[in-house]
Amino acid sequence: MLFRSLAEARKSGAKVGIKAYGTYPHEAPVVGLIMSLRREQGWGVRRIANEMNRRGIVNRRGGKWQPTAIQRIFNRFE
Repeated sequence: MLFRSLAEARKSGAKVGIKAYGTYPHEAPVVGLIMSLRREQGWGVRRIANEMNRRGIVNRRGGKWQPTAIQRIFNRFE
């Protein structure tokens, strides 16, 4: 179904917006790393975000990782 605007799409109940991290296949290795740091090392969200930034791994938009983004990945994949 093709909509003329986002407002029209929302009114009809269509899902619009950014998809959750881990939706795209190229994001799987990053999600795997995050989940392994959680499960195998027992690290929390802040420590994992700091480690991702230290390693130079950027988020989908090319920015730094925030603890909230890590928490959302935990909620989605745990």
